[in-house]
Amino acid sequence: MSWSSPPSSPDDRHYTLPNEWDFADERLALLGAAYDSGSIAHLADLPGLGGEVAQLDLFADDIPERAFDFVHTRFVLLHIADRDIAVERLARALAPGGVLLLEEGDGLGVLEEMPGAFGEVWRAFARSTEIAGASQSWARNLPAQLEALGLVDVHAEAEIPMFRGGSPMARMWNLTWVQAHDTLVDLGVPPEVIATARAELADERRWLYAPPTVRAWAHRDSA
Repeated sequence: MSWSSPPSSPDDRHYTLPNEWDFADERLALLGAAYDSGSIAHLADLPGLGGEVAQLDLFADDIPERAFDFVHTRFVLLHIADRDIAVERLARALAPGGVLLLEEGDGLGVLEEMPGAFGEVWRAFARSTEIAGASQSWARNLPAQLEALGLVDVHAEAEIPMFRGGSPMARMWNLTWVQAHDTLVDLGVPPEVIATARAELADERRWLYAPPTVRAWAHRDSA
């Protein structure tokens, strides 16, 4: 059995980046194309292969313990204020031999080095998420956290996404700056800098990069 969490709403106190706004569907589709191109399709195919998908609220619902063969998050936990509690619940949900795979963003020093208006706006955006309860430096500690929870065969890696202006990932960040525009201005980013960052993202001649994705995975002991 696999498990996934439903999207959060702006009223959800556990989530810091609301998904309900005018361009939400397009932005989330682009986010999936950029970071999650395969797993949604695999989940849709799973019932036909004899599997089962459960959709549960990580905090409001009772999560069965020792029940799931595979538990996966991507860019979810860093936005949840009670992220450490969430990881503990996910680890307890694993069946013997089950796999927990966590993919979360982390600045890892790259955030400070990002050039141009895009980098300036990204740093302000990162501050806005942390003000709302997210952490841009939490995921780097996931391997140690998984070991501390008693999981075995722990592995981790980090990947820096590089992309061309005008690509799906660039369009996704462009829409993010539209969504966060007023918050960015409140944090001191001039509107013209935001406009320049959006122009950089639309420029197909330009290559950009974003903060790394930390990927950590481990098993529950089969015993």
